[in-house]
Amino acid sequence: MDSSDRRRFIKLAGLSGLASIAGCSSQNNKTPTDEAGTTSSTPSATDSETVVFTDSETSTSSTTTNELRFDGGSLSDFAAALRTADQQDISKVQIEPGTYRFDPLSAVESGSKDPHATIEDIDDVLVDGSGATFVFTNPTRAGLRFTNGSNITVRGLTLDYDPVPFTQGEIVELDDGGETITLALDEGYPSLDHEMFDTAARVWASVHESDGSFMSGVREKEFHDKLFSSIEKVGNRRFKLRVRVGTARGLAVGRRLTVVARNHGTALAFYMTDQPRLEDPTCRASGGACFSVEVCRDPVVQGTTIAPPPDSDRQVASDADGVRVVNCLSSAVVEGGRHEKLLDDSIVVQNAFTKVSEVVDDRTIAVELVHPFVVTEGDRLGAQAVDGTRKGMLPPIAAYEAAFDSPGKRDKPTQIEFEEPVAEQVAAGDYVGNFTTGSRNFTVRDNELRNHRGILVRVSATEGTVTNNVLAGVSRNPIELESEFVEVYAPKGRGWVSDVNVTENTIRRAGLTYFAGDHPAAIRLHHLAPEGVPTTGQPHRNIEIANNDIEECAQAGIDVEAARDIRIEENAIRGVNLLDYSAGGYGVLLENSTNVRVGSTSVTGSEELITAFGRREAVSELTSSGNQLVLDGDPTGAQFQRWTDVQFTFNRTVQPQADGRHLAIRCYRLRIRADGEILEEYDVGGDERGLELERGYFAPESAESGTYRWLGGADATTSFSVPGEALERADTLDLEASPIESGLEVAVSIGGDSRTEIQFSDGGKQWYEIEL
Repeated sequence: MDSSDRRRFIKLAGLSGLASIAGCSSQNNKTPTDEAGTTSSTPSATDSETVVFTDSETSTSSTTTNELRFDGGSLSDFAAALRTADQQDISKVQIEPGTYRFDPLSAVESGSKDPHATIEDIDDVLVDGSGATFVFTNPTRAGLRFTNGSNITVRGLTLDYDPVPFTQGEIVELDDGGETITLALDEGYPSLDHEMFDTAARVWASVHESDGSFMSGVREKEFHDKLFSSIEKVGNRRFKLRVRVGTARGLAVGRRLTVVARNHGTALAFYMTDQPRLEDPTCRASGGACFSVEVCRDPVVQGTTIAPPPDSDRQVASDADGVRVVNCLSSAVVEGGRHEKLLDDSIVVQNAFTKVSEVVDDRTIAVELVHPFVVTEGDRLGAQAVDGTRKGMLPPIAAYEAAFDSPGKRDKPTQIEFEEPVAEQVAAGDYVGNFTTGSRNFTVRDNELRNHRGILVRVSATEGTVTNNVLAGVSRNPIELESEFVEVYAPKGRGWVSDVNVTENTIRRAGLTYFAGDHPAAIRLHHLAPEGVPTTGQPHRNIEIANNDIEECAQAGIDVEAARDIRIEENAIRGVNLLDYSAGGYGVLLENSTNVRVGSTSVTGSEELITAFGRREAVSELTSSGNQLVLDGDPTGAQFQRWTDVQFTFNRTVQPQADGRHLAIRCYRLRIRADGEILEEYDVGGDERGLELERGYFAPESAESGTYRWLGGADATTSFSVPGEALERADTLDLEASPIESGLEVAVSIGGDSRTEIQFSDGGKQWYEIEL
């Protein structure tokens, strides 16, 4: 609409209540605002700017509600319809059924994820898109973004992209030991020379069976997706892709790939909006998340459908997360969703932390600029060290320096001043999160989430409930409660979890869709520290895991780490360690935790795959009662097997190549002996059975000397765990190894106690004795 049309519309609206805007019609309707309007017109998705408006009234209610109809035009016309509804107190915008193709409203630099449209300051409007589909035409950019409004409801709208932000095809040839793939692209999908694959934040591929389903049943401790060092066109819709990161594991002629152009943009987002609601929306594709609410008050996300169109052969839906609730205020609800075939996490509720770059003075800190960490005066921050140690809540914010003007009531800060001193409480390198905008008081319930590459419900927030969800098929953990300070794309972290109940969920096939990760469990609570930093803190507190029905797990049923005051009660766990993990074989795993109560929980499975009811390592104040272990139909004692940590600290490491690895020794085998008798022997370069490598190790390699792993790591420390009973009897730990260079030494500690130091010889592979 040009400026003269706009002025004419405003004049007519002021004269007689008639409205004139491209693609819209208006009527007065005395039905409640949440009732769908009716129409006898034919749906239209044209770019016409000639529209006839009508004004009619019914008398079914004593309350008059205005309704504005949108039945075609550009995305600019749709945005104008929303602004009109806001300005004229029209409570409902009805989108006529049909498909609407929308180009972005503005041009941006190549690779920008800016939305197709940003709609600001809209209040008290219901957008009813039941039967309507918005198709966004630029797969590198986000869809719709609402900012700084209130009481906005989007109902029934379907979102899609054309072209979709990925392509897919069949592996028709493998060369170079499986590291070079010839991929024949399916008709109707983008070519790999499309701009989106040049400008994406990340290009990678997932692996599928010949019918398009995710491949499954494969353990993969290292990186399980396929990244590429080169992509070369070799024929009509045929490309050669050279694997850069990861291995050829899972690749085979006849299997299929989905090659993703991930851009981190969201199909439909609310930012700094009070009381946004999503009711029964559908997302068919997105280069980033499908739906997000960030720094919003009391958001409700209800009845989302995220899946490929039912009549399509698409192998995936969203390239990234399904629903993201990040740094929200007061409360948040995500319920009744149905999600399938996502390439990342399905539902995320989190409090995003930022890194402290400097302690400026006793009351002031400088922080990194990350999204969506925002503050205002009076907000309360909490601090956490990267090793997981909680540093507690900080005093209220007295003042701050903003990086730039924000559209809402809070700003992204560069410096924060507190009402009282904090210099003794927080240090540079720690992380802080705003608990006023901490996504507290959340509820995730009644969702059905199936067959994802990522996690199904991921929580990094406090005071909430995850209940009555059906969760089936995922590569790692159907439910993951975590804090994390691993800087991947930005100095951003996720804070501790406390006062959360995980109850009455039905969980199937944990770690049995796609490649299983290194610690797959139906429910996992843990802290993820940066490489080289051990997790010594116990940030997670007061968690209840109860009345969950769990069946078919790649490794464990429940895994709790870095926590205290935990209640695990009345859970049924059937079929664990189905992928036969070398250190698996347990229904319940406990590590670095205090005051844990496990009661009335059953573990059922095969004696061939299960070692014991549970495993404990560095756990104090464990209470276990009323539990049951059933092996091949026979009840047996429900005991926790004790494991012990062994740590090698090298005097230095070497980086011989440009791949970034810090190497110290080749390790072939470990043996535990008592009086000359071998109690246990571990093939470090092979299947590692009975041993769990934790950090400071690399993928197996082979040479004439045998199979081995390099040990070392960024902090020159390797740690692993073994069953404690053997170590308690042992007097010698033998290490078969060869150093990368002369002069290397290692200090050995077991269970945190220093034992001895040894110096490696200049020769090749040999055994070294460590006296215990």
